[in-house]
Amino acid sequence: MNIVILSADQHQEIIKKLNDLHERIEKNNHQALRNRILTNNKVAELLSVTTRTLFNWRSKGLIAYSQVGKNIYYRAEDIKLFIELNRKEAFNQKK
Repeated sequence: MNIVILSADQHQEIIKKLNDLHERIEKNNHQALRNRILTNNKVAELLSVTTRTLFNWRSKGLIAYSQVGKNIYYRAEDIKLFIELNRKEAFNQKK
């Protein structure tokens, strides 16, 4: 095993590069999520609901979607937003 000694400046430079890399990865992940398209059946499976429930949510304007012919599609970022907007805060947590 080799031991490498770094100066404080070298250490900070490595930390900066790691942070920059982390930011780029997060940005790419966000873009990949934004561009991901899900089918009606896949969303039903992911949310553990029926396709009829999705139909009801679409009819009520609760969830964004696209329709091509008879096929229904959702953007993954819209599903994530739907989940976040329907989040209920815990009110009985012990500190």
